[in-house]
Amino acid sequence: IVFELTRNYDITIATMVAVVFSNLIAHRLFGRSLFDVQLRARGVDLSAGRDRARLDAIPVLSLGVADFVSARIDEPLETAIDRLRASSWRVAFVTDADGIFLGTLQGGGADAPEARVADRLHSPVLSFDERTSVAEAMQALRGFVGDAVPVVERATGRLLAVVTEAAIIEAYLDVSGTLREEENATL
Repeated sequence: IVFELTRNYDITIATMVAVVFSNLIAHRLFGRSLFDVQLRARGVDLSAGRDRARLDAIPVLSLGVADFVSARIDEPLETAIDRLRASSWRVAFVTDADGIFLGTLQGGGADAPEARVADRLHSPVLSFDERTSVAEAMQALRGFVGDAVPVVERATGRLLAVVTEAAIIEAYLDVSGTLREEENATL
């Protein structure tokens, strides 16, 4: 525009240098753009990428399943194992009488007829709370071996839901695929 107005190469080069330096200074002060600063002020941080912002907006609680196998800590072990074997789950999620998550129960092995769930309780390896996002869950799943993770209420420890690894990965892939379609204008 400067060249068209002035037909002067010297002024055009000086203008280009000024634009480059102002761009560097603005990037140092604001990041990628002023719009990023405005979004960050509203609680949306795009500095890690659009995919991270979208994944942070999805709580794992929304991916929870309700058909998981639960067991009470004081119930007979045989009853809980029978219920577990009749389902497609390999783990039962154990709570107390108030619904507080205590751990897991895995099937297999015969025990004494008077055995209780408490006798075979496994401490939880990983759990999420109602504020955990899909992005945070993906990071937490590194090194995790299992089918599902309990989602507990942060304040009380009450079991709210169970979310499968497959559901978390599917949500991640859905967001990634949607973003790629938007970037390539294939919607």
